[in-house]
Amino acid sequence: MKYETVEHCYLCGHAKAEPIGQLDDFRMMRCKTCSFTYIDHRPVEMETDELYSSYFSGSNADYGKCYQGYIQENQHKRSSKFHLNRFHKRVLKKLKKYAPGNQLLDIGCAAGFFMQDARDSGWEPRGIDIAKPALDFARTELSLDVAYGRLKEQQYPDAAFDAVTMFDLIEHLYAPLKELREIHRILKPGGILCIYTPNVESIKRKIQGGRWYAFKPREHNYYFSRKTLQMMLEKRDFEVLYSRTGYTRWLILPNFRNRLRNRPWLLKLVNGSLKLVNETVGRVIFKPFELFNMGDAILLFARKKA
Repeated sequence: MKYETVEHCYLCGHAKAEPIGQLDDFRMMRCKTCSFTYIDHRPVEMETDELYSSYFSGSNADYGKCYQGYIQENQHKRSSKFHLNRFHKRVLKKLKKYAPGNQLLDIGCAAGFFMQDARDSGWEPRGIDIAKPALDFARTELSLDVAYGRLKEQQYPDAAFDAVTMFDLIEHLYAPLKELREIHRILKPGGILCIYTPNVESIKRKIQGGRWYAFKPREHNYYFSRKTLQMMLEKRDFEVLYSRTGYTRWLILPNFRNRLRNRPWLLKLVNGSLKLVNETVGRVIFKPFELFNMGDAILLFARKKA
């Protein structure tokens, strides 16, 4: 894989930055001017398609580790499916409140679980992704309208959608400002953009540094706080309506199971207690930090300005 050095802040253009985490030869750099955080060298733009082709299948041992077993987990396991659906319902409730209609595009739709819940809630969803195994599942098993490729390749007409969603995606993008410009174009007047992304100001990142779960140098090019995400959106004429942080409790349980995947006897022994541990860890340890906007991830809704 080919890499390129990042010498200037993508958000403000300044060169002065300080490291706030390191993993192997990769450093997480924070701009001293605007506080935007980025990786110091990254894969060139067109080198990532092969990486993501097996992202959700678990066949690539080096990438997407927290998503190994993602499709099977959410298809068969009630615990994870319950938490995902609860998050989906929260998002769909706010989209219904803010969006002018029911035409929805999910960018980075993966296996289509959110699209499925959106369809069941009265939306007309479409999705795009570059992970082919996940798209095959969405198309054949869930009968969803999904397409392979990046947003700029789809050539959607102007003002085609009432809402656009991006879950765990913007941190992967090579040029998010270009993506946001295209999203602004395809949204109807007053259309809504929903973004969910890891929070670089989370208590976990501050404690773990380079061991933070979201520090994935070959996948994540940028790391957002509520402040820097809003700054980027305002550059593309979006008005932020809602921005909060929360802990990603639905990831705790699948991640722990994945660690025990090669020890089935131990997994079977502790499986019954995992759900209780999942809830307890999330609520007791991480939930209070949401009050200080130091939760694991940012959930944001923004409106296209006229």
